[in-house]
Amino acid sequence: MVRKRLVKSLEKMYKRALNLSESDDLTPKEQEPWGRLAAYLAQTINTVTRSYDEVEIETAIKELKDYVRQHIEPE
Repeated sequence: MVRKRLVKSLEKMYKRALNLSESDDLTPKEQEPWGRLAAYLAQTINTVTRSYDEVEIETAIKELKDYVRQHIEPE
């Protein structure tokens, strides 16, 4: 049940990042980090849906959070 909610939440973030990566309102340079985030989110969703190892899932989520902090959040 927790895994299902987590995947749904990640899917919402994925769709938002993908939309921003394709937005005509942004320059290609502005679109790039959103495209990378969408790819990273897709990898994380894949890990969560395919893994039964809680440590692996927690590691994937931590790495995603770290990625967002380093590449998406404003300084």
